Amino acid sequence: SALGSLLSHTFLIEERSQGRAVYRLAGSSIFDLFSRELRGQDWLTLFDDEARPLMDQAASAVFDDMEMALIGAEARTTRFRQVPLEILLLPLATRPGEPAQALGSLLPCDQPYWLGAQPLVEIAVRRVELVRPGGESPLGAATQDSFAGHFMPALEGPIRRLRHLALYLGGRGA
Repeated sequence: SALGSLLSHTFLIEERSQGRAVYRLAGSSIFDLFSRELRGQDWLTLFDDEARPLMDQAASAVFDDMEMALIGAEARTTRFRQVPLEILLLPLATRPGEPAQALGSLLPCDQPYWLGAQPLVEIAVRRVELVRPGGESPLGAATQDSFAGHFMPALEGPIRRLRHLALYLGGRGA
């Protein structure tokens, strides 16, 4: 029941022929952000041209290697207003012969007054973090090279916890 308020921010993508990923469904909050239905559209349609190869690789890592992807991004409107987003992709187990699927969430990190009144039209990716099953974070050399400049290694555990909050060591050296 605690997930109820988050369901409108979730989506499901499915791998189709030739490795294409398409939206199988998307929650109402995502519809409100983009003012359009995403069902049946290509996963890459929301991303700018520069981010599309990277997001294609991220989807492949989720589908093929069962890795989780955490994507830090920034979306913009036609009036060039911007809002930071966090996108999460989680692999779903499927039966043999069925298309690979991933459950995702897309949440704005900020709630500016104009959000929802002006549709978001494009997403620029700022960072991608892949986490292997079992919590491993390092990517294989070939995959890491293909994410050059976009990979952010997983942070070590929190250095301090206070109830539901966690403090992580950050900065350029982290």
